[in-house]
Amino acid sequence: MVSPRVIMYYQTHKRNGEHVSPLPLLGYITHLFLAAFHLNMGNVGPDIVHLNDFMPSDPYFAQVWPDIATMQHHGVKVIGMLGGAAPGTYDCLSDELFDTYYPPLRDVIEDYHLDGMDLDVEQWISPDVITRILGPHFIITLAPVASALTQGGNLSGFDYCRFGTKLRTSDKLLVALLLTNPNNGGGYINLDQANYTISELNSKYGKRWGGVGGWEYFNSLPDESEPWLFAKALKAAIDAKPHTATEQSSGVEPRVKSRFFRGMETEAF
Repeated sequence: MVSPRVIMYYQTHKRNGEHVSPLPLLGYITHLFLAAFHLNMGNVGPDIVHLNDFMPSDPYFAQVWPDIATMQHHGVKVIGMLGGAAPGTYDCLSDELFDTYYPPLRDVIEDYHLDGMDLDVEQWISPDVITRILGPHFIITLAPVASALTQGGNLSGFDYCRFGTKLRTSDKLLVALLLTNPNNGGGYINLDQANYTISELNSKYGKRWGGVGGWEYFNSLPDESEPWLFAKALKAAIDAKPHTATEQSSGVEPRVKSRFFRGMETEAF
């Protein structure tokens, strides 16, 4: 099992008309999260599934899929992110509509050899929708905000703590997600603070925690022109020796946002 992991979200595939290749991430990450897949109610056939604004087969992704295959060839697991802020995807997976809208998604997963799906639920749904998608030999991850893991604020409408207990979740399956750039959302912390927090987690858990990752790749700091440097820094922090007890008493409070990982097979990670 790979632990701790380093993951990176890859949603912006072009910048100023130029392809944003994930290949420079090789050697630094264990998992690439390809975002964002959506299910479109009312569409038919392959047009049900979009990757951002286009069908996955659109020429817009002509350079994306070969890069994805190369990443997988070098051992990186590629996970599709399903859902996110745009509403409606999980409405398509209700009991009444599942047999209509899930098969095109399953076809995309198989056609593009995705290793799993990240279920980013930001609408009120029943946990039954999640369990319906679970299957063997396939990585399934969930994406609660950190407060949802302590019975606090929650975007998904179901109890992640109870759900995690049912699935026998452990610290090895919890991954902390950081913003790679303050323009990507609220709660940004810089790499110095992130490195310190990672060292504290290494001190407490050794290699028995899930890892760390970033949202998102294309504009990662410290240098947007070389966005892979963020992942390089995370990997270096993961691999570094923990802080000493004296360093840990400095009073710096760790601040990370969490994502909750759940694999159907431990070895899949």
